[in-house]
Amino acid sequence: MEKQNKYEWIKIGLLAIIATLVVFQTFQNGEDGRVASNDNKESKIQNTPITPTENIKLPPNPTPNTALAPTTTMQFGSENADLGSIQVSDGKTHTYSVKNTGGIPLTFNSIKGDPGLEIVSQPSGSIPPGESGEITVKVTEDAGTGPISKIVHIGANTQPGHMHLTVNANVTK
Repeated sequence: MEKQNKYEWIKIGLLAIIATLVVFQTFQNGEDGRVASNDNKESKIQNTPITPTENIKLPPNPTPNTALAPTTTMQFGSENADLGSIQVSDGKTHTYSVKNTGGIPLTFNSIKGDPGLEIVSQPSGSIPPGESGEITVKVTEDAGTGPISKIVHIGANTQPGHMHLTVNANVTK
């Protein structure tokens, strides 16, 4: 019986240690509403109100305003130009035709070519609705030799506001 009594005291002691560790861990994790400070010397009361989820009212998602300013649409006769085999010294150009298919004047804020393309001409002002304009590009020596594929970057008051035109050629000296 003395041996059984000894084991009972060991069980009680182990349970007391486990209970102490659980209580200590609970305080460390802040489950009592307290948050341990960074230096672990004191705890501070956390004043975060708990609100049932059914009482939370979120505002509806706003309707996305896809455009800050009025936009128009444009249509190109062709967005890709294949110049075939050319020599850089030829000064080969290509003209893209663009039509304003929207209801307000079409305004370009940026027309730039990749290195190896020069913008020879572009609309000087806005293109009225229903009217057309032209953008002419030229392949320059910076294009290199061999097969090339260059991009003309168009920025305008359209949605989307940026568009690409492609110039392909096989360039020889």
